[in-house]
Amino acid sequence: MFTNALLLNNDYAKKFVDANLDEIYCSISAANINTYRKLHPSSGKNELKTIEKNIMFLSEHKKKQNKTMPGVVLIEVINSLNYRETLEMLNWARKVRANAIRFQLMHNMKLKHLMLNQKEKEEFKEDLDKVKNLAKKYNIKIHENINVQIETFDSESGDWEIGFYKQKGCFAGWYFSRYWVSDGISFCCAHKIIDSLENKRFKDIWNSDKYNEMRVIARDGNIKRNIKMVDGNNLLDKECNHCGNYDLNREAYWKLKKYGLLKFIR
Repeated sequence: MFTNALLLNNDYAKKFVDANLDEIYCSISAANINTYRKLHPSSGKNELKTIEKNIMFLSEHKKKQNKTMPGVVLIEVINSLNYRETLEMLNWARKVRANAIRFQLMHNMKLKHLMLNQKEKEEFKEDLDKVKNLAKKYNIKIHENINVQIETFDSESGDWEIGFYKQKGCFAGWYFSRYWVSDGISFCCAHKIIDSLENKRFKDIWNSDKYNEMRVIARDGNIKRNIKMVDGNNLLDKECNHCGNYDLNREAYWKLKKYGLLKFIR
């Protein structure tokens, strides 16, 4: 589940623990009130404190129930306002007893002034290396997705990992789906709506001929067979140039290759 944790109150926290929800991703992108307010100009002065309290209660309740789920993952979108605060983010993660941190580089072209330039990216990388070593001592996992972004990130376009999906294909259709509360089932992390759950079961949508057709088109990267989604977006579009599923996509490809299964989906 993805949330900003503002509405993650005690009642919800208890329900998620009781339901054995596997993971909760909390989008934070700050470890102090000053940076938080800069990134969220319309936020109230106590918002970050509320988020902190909510996550801490979840972690404490989980411990009281002698459970390890749901795992708490903090999403830290790195930009020009917070890129030197990675150590502070790690300490904040310790404070709320998070299990992991997922750093990711900002890529919104509408906010290009917040994207890291080459110099800032190098400085962030240096700090990140130190944070990774400390995180091991604190038993906090640093998701490996950030390594791929740093390797392939283009500071001008905000894109990364373009070559991989064009050469190897996209396999998200077989291992991933996203539910947007406001719109319905999306093919991937991007807003590419396939269908609504209003009058259909997820099982029926997932196993439909329509979904299978999209899987094949994405796998082949076949622009000629591109398809319009329910929301008007194309299945294959510029969002693919900064794919949100890039780390899982890589993992899926290498596992398929390792076990000799690629031939069955080609």
